[in-house]
Amino acid sequence: MLIEIRMEYLALMESPSSHPLAIALVQATRNENVTVNKSLEVLDHSLIEGEGIVGNVGGLTVRVGNARLFKRVNLFKSISNTDVDISESWCKSGGTVGYMSIDDDIVCMYCVQDAAREESREVVHAFKLMGIETVMLTGDNRSSALAIGREVGLAEEDIRSELLPKEKLDIITELRCGNGKGLVLMVGDGVNDAPALAIADVGVAMGAGAALAMETSDITLMDSNLKKLLYSVRMGQKTNRVIIENIAFSFAAKAIVMGFTFAGMASLWAAIGTDVGAMLIVTLNGMKLLPSKKGTNDLVGYEFDKNEKVLA
Repeated sequence: MLIEIRMEYLALMESPSSHPLAIALVQATRNENVTVNKSLEVLDHSLIEGEGIVGNVGGLTVRVGNARLFKRVNLFKSISNTDVDISESWCKSGGTVGYMSIDDDIVCMYCVQDAAREESREVVHAFKLMGIETVMLTGDNRSSALAIGREVGLAEEDIRSELLPKEKLDIITELRCGNGKGLVLMVGDGVNDAPALAIADVGVAMGAGAALAMETSDITLMDSNLKKLLYSVRMGQKTNRVIIENIAFSFAAKAIVMGFTFAGMASLWAAIGTDVGAMLIVTLNGMKLLPSKKGTNDLVGYEFDKNEKVLA
């Protein structure tokens, strides 16, 4: 089978997906000037959680996914030792390796390597300074996960790889149960992240991710800029502080007025003036949360503290 035909089938299978790896594969076929025959159509296109996808093209069963999928259907053993060595070298370099089979023959394998976002290391470092524990959950192989995790500044014990959706769900459940008074925030962008996003105390979906992830999350960022995640967390902390300040001030003002009233030293107008004054002060205090125009960052009201800069 010609390589162009293999790439055509690969693009046809991956095109319905919004997963970043699927988008990368489709774009790669376009870069090679490979176009999908309009007469071809995928029937019974199904997602297999944590493994890949399967469909029917022209009466042929086509599977695209990771080694777990092909080991389960007993096709992985048909790969030659040379190809196994190549795939292992790709994994060690930090790539995500996948395969495609047509009927019962594996016809190609591919490697897609994730690139950590430029701001990832700064954001992870900032979370550490804030006392927030960061754990990486991924379905990628161990080598790829370690390469990306170390690049963004995570310790090896905080990198958990080769996870199925249920395993991600179990880990989030475990963190919630063993986290005392702390809350668990889950960030994801794929279909496999949806169950964990739903059960986390706060689920955050990336704007460029899968629709199911957005539907099950509590918050959806408008794009995939991780600085907006840090900004949201800080804004939440500031909001809690302002709420506590306003409640405390309001009770204190009421208590003082009541004390003067019982002592016969306050009039009705004094009580009204105090109430209106407290309302204005509380409102002005809440306005501290409005975005600042002084930020030099591309995010309104957001900039890293000087002591949070990370040297490469």
